[in-house]
Amino acid sequence: MRVRIVDFDGRAVALRLENFHMEDVERIKGIPGRSWCEETRLWRIPCMGHQLPTLQARLPEATFVLEGQVAEAYPWLQEALSAHVPRMALGGTMDVVKSRPMDVVKARSMDVVKSRPRMTEAEAAEAAALRRFHEAMRLRKYSARTMRAYAGQVRRFLGYAKQEALPLHPDTVKRYTLGLEPFSSAYINQAISAIKFYALHGLGWPKPSVAYVRPKRQKKLPQVLSTEEVLRLIGAVANRKHRALLMLIYASGLRVGEAVRLRPSDVDHARGTVRILQGKGRKDRQTLLSKQAAQALLTYLKTDGQHSGWLFPGQRAGRHLTERTVQKVFEEARQRAGIAKQVSVHVLRHSFATHLLENGTDLRYIQELLGHESPRTTQIYTHVSTRDIRRIVSPLDRLTLPDRDE
Repeated sequence: MRVRIVDFDGRAVALRLENFHMEDVERIKGIPGRSWCEETRLWRIPCMGHQLPTLQARLPEATFVLEGQVAEAYPWLQEALSAHVPRMALGGTMDVVKSRPMDVVKARSMDVVKSRPRMTEAEAAEAAALRRFHEAMRLRKYSARTMRAYAGQVRRFLGYAKQEALPLHPDTVKRYTLGLEPFSSAYINQAISAIKFYALHGLGWPKPSVAYVRPKRQKKLPQVLSTEEVLRLIGAVANRKHRALLMLIYASGLRVGEAVRLRPSDVDHARGTVRILQGKGRKDRQTLLSKQAAQALLTYLKTDGQHSGWLFPGQRAGRHLTERTVQKVFEEARQRAGIAKQVSVHVLRHSFATHLLENGTDLRYIQELLGHESPRTTQIYTHVSTRDIRRIVSPLDRLTLPDRDE
């Protein structure tokens, strides 16, 4: 039997069984707190890090496969599985099959299983620091996306320190961040935050008396589509599912990650609302559902039907549509609509807020609909709105210029 450890809605991990028998299912039922999700056909196991030994003991003949996305988001789980090499496979790079007791374990590109080399003292210290780092993020319930971003930033920093043979010291952090100058301020700030978190919770450094020097944030105004461009964009999409999705993102001001993770029960046609569960910052909120978007959804659902539990299912069974797919759909529609602006699908959310503001909606309501924690974040749309600018007459238009053709 093969057991795949997969991502569960971006917030937890779950098990997908392959080539199993009913007695295997009964063994899983004996794991405390386990639950079966009929929609995704997955077994959700709480506290996987603590339950892993129990799981392996109950399924001794199973081959465990840790999918790449989970391996990246939960490196501590990969470390835990690494302690049981004969029973697991990491990210698809190794396929270890245990057929009968005392059989030779066969692995891809390996005829003989070699014993793992013992870690040096420095490697053991780094592994322990990384474990504490990931545990600190899990205790604070950071999202899977934040954990992946922080883990990647720390991995690149540690690689730089090893390559340059530099000690883990605040001066090394400064040298590293100086090398990130070509990147955006947001990227550099994220790198500093990740390294600082690793230093505090992984390495146990004391809180510095002087904060890390952060670059000044770039103040960029969001790009916005006009109402005519939005109309052309939506008209350029023939697929009912994709058309309903783009209409909903614009009509409700959704982030693309929120839109693809909607379930049919999140859309309340009677009340005209859309419920977003655990959006950015792990916050729930409600936003509006327009009549035209609701009609497009009903047409799409009536024609295509739904069986996966997701409002916008992907091609893989039990999975929602990916954000990358939505971006590709938007880009193709933008080109067909003849829109020259180089924008991503997120421009629909910016356009939603700007068009509401231009139509006289109070900024406080827009803040609630967008899910912004601070009103200062929402105020940026006042710099994009043309509601007041259009009332101003340019001084050039007050002049009577001579006709050059005369």
